[in-house]
Amino acid sequence: MKKNIIADKFLFDKSLFLQELKQQDQPLKIFKKTLKDGYEYLAEQFNSGENIELIIKRQSWFIDQLLIIAWQQFVDSEDYCLVAVGGYGRSELLLASDIDLMILEKRWANKNNKQQVSSFLTFLWDFGLEVGHSVRTVKECQYEAKNDITVMTNIMESRLLFGNEKLYEKMRHATSPKKIWPTRKYFESKLVEQKMRHEKYNDSSSKLEPNVKESPGGLRDTQMISWVAKRHFDNIDLSSLVKHKFLTSDEYKLLEAGRNLLWRVRFALHMSTGRREDRLLFEFQRPVAELMGFSSKDNKGIEEFMKMYFKAIREIIRLNEMLLQHFQEEIIYKKRKEKIVPINVRFQKRNDYIEV
Repeated sequence: MKKNIIADKFLFDKSLFLQELKQQDQPLKIFKKTLKDGYEYLAEQFNSGENIELIIKRQSWFIDQLLIIAWQQFVDSEDYCLVAVGGYGRSELLLASDIDLMILEKRWANKNNKQQVSSFLTFLWDFGLEVGHSVRTVKECQYEAKNDITVMTNIMESRLLFGNEKLYEKMRHATSPKKIWPTRKYFESKLVEQKMRHEKYNDSSSKLEPNVKESPGGLRDTQMISWVAKRHFDNIDLSSLVKHKFLTSDEYKLLEAGRNLLWRVRFALHMSTGRREDRLLFEFQRPVAELMGFSSKDNKGIEEFMKMYFKAIREIIRLNEMLLQHFQEEIIYKKRKEKIVPINVRFQKRNDYIEV
């Protein structure tokens, strides 16, 4: 999506906001009100049936604007850059998502610069953002990412918000597959990670109170595909898998539709609970079903909603398994000599898979 499509003056008008900041001496009050009004506007868009992908991209754009202006109010050193990481780096913010930030520093900060960064972070909390943050040099990024695949994944999804662009590019180079976590090693570690996560939920996609994010078929399974693709093909998005012939156009549409449905469910969970919540517990299923357009006096609306939900996650599980097999063939087996073992006249075993 292009930036000019994402930008929305009804959500945030930068010129009016800056004008208001100049006229008043209480920036915290202005930021608080703007954040509250913005979230209410996004909730209204959701209720009116706006495309969920557009809503979450707009929310990310909205938070970008507030963070950049706040940064400029507090930090004036060119030895820093402000970086979005994780889900925020992907521009996939939902109503109550954490804002994951990394502050990249050129060298060990002096006392004055440390105070500026500290004041900036305190201000973010004060006006209502749930912020997770780290402050690192390029060397520290490389060291932490090398020793922790979760840090590597967060950095891989990073996006520069403001500051020293050369410093940011240096960090990207230092954490590239040529330096650490080559594609094969990354893929194998992520496979183990997904297996452990699925086992935590008993490898079941039909739990009556599923976790929209972590359960098999949840958002993590779509992100898993995206992470491996980015590491292997250098920062592509899911739609590019069609071009690389890993998915057909119809399969991509199914994957996109499933992911977008889960985004809507999670957004509705945040709206109905008033906090970050990923568990579709029984007590939340009626309000979420109603927000999704399934209203009834009895339980029929809930049943229809959950039927739609389980159908979507079954498709995501199927596509996740298929794509990870394709990646395995491309990343692990492509450079190996093929190992073929005949089974009978109809089947043979090729590289650990049964082939007709």
